[in-house]
Amino acid sequence: MKRIKSSTGKLVMSAMMAAVVCVSTMVVKVPVQATGGYINFGDAAVIICGVIKVTH
Repeated sequence: MKRIKSSTGKLVMSAMMAAVVCVSTMVVKVPVQATGGYINFGDAAVIICGVIKVTH
């Protein structure tokens, strides 16, 4: 990927990452019978976005 230098580009990239985390948290829910809760992919999206943000 190309390195982003402008502040507008960084803002847009951060907003896109926030949207990905929001959607992956709200849409994909896997119920866990033992705890009565659920697992979502939002945690994985946060880690992936963090890795992308650090490298760019």
